[in-house]
Amino acid sequence: MKDKRLFIFILCVQISFLSFWSFLVTFRLEAHEVRPAYLQLTERQPGRYAVLWKVPARGDMVLHLEPELPVQCKMVGVPQREFTTGARVMRWTIDCSPQGLTNGTISIHGLCKTMTDVLVQIEHLDGSSQTALLQPESPSFDLNAEALASIPVAGYLKLGVEHILFGIDHLLFILGLILIVGRRWGLLVKTITAFTAAHSITLALAMLNVVYGYLRPR
Repeated sequence: MKDKRLFIFILCVQISFLSFWSFLVTFRLEAHEVRPAYLQLTERQPGRYAVLWKVPARGDMVLHLEPELPVQCKMVGVPQREFTTGARVMRWTIDCSPQGLTNGTISIHGLCKTMTDVLVQIEHLDGSSQTALLQPESPSFDLNAEALASIPVAGYLKLGVEHILFGIDHLLFILGLILIVGRRWGLLVKTITAFTAAHSITLALAMLNVVYGYLRPR
């Protein structure tokens, strides 16, 4: 009986905490976007790159972020725009001949005024790649920087933690599991682990634009 009362008390505390947290997060998300943007540049021909620019969106509202590429890169053709679930995706081609993306600076205009980050991935024709994580306090990077060749593990970890802390759906999901599963902690751990693994896979696929869904026309 005592254990049952303790369990109910803990649930009440959790519900109160999550309700308050939900209010704070909802207010925060209305004012600030925390989901990352994604910039991918893939070299298709010597010096010519296919550009994928994915920016978080909520309905018709899109973050005012624009990639600024090295001066030797010129746009070829007309950009293609489309809206997927929760994002606006743009595709275009740039010609950076003859040196390609081997020097210069890539920056994100407007990033310093937001709370989001931008993942940048460059795939070269020779099979080499470069990865960077741009943030409001560091919205640009030098293509000659050696550190760019390594994957920013700490940056990805930070994004993952923020995604969980500011994802009220995740917290409510765990609360729902506790209410359903009760004190069967082994089953609870297995269920949360399965959810985390599945969600990580789908999030990665969506971020890389491997899978996506279209919004209905308004």
